[in-house]
Amino acid sequence: MTELRKRFINDVQTKTAPELLVVAVKLPTGAIEILAITSELTEKIQHYMDAYDDEFKLKSNPANRIIGYKLV
Repeated sequence: MTELRKRFINDVQTKTAPELLVVAVKLPTGAIEILAITSELTEKIQHYMDAYDDEFKLKSNPANRIIGYKLV
């Protein structure tokens, strides 16, 4: 498991009532997509936990990888 994923899991477990999740996803093209999520955070966090593997690669397309996040 990557350090980034470990930190994500720890932050999710210790943050109380987060209001914003920002995620940076590296796409197969090399571009980096920035997502800012402010609603349905519990569901979105669960999606990232379920849809991405221990290396934060998308299970359905491992060329997509989370390379950073901020939980506020």
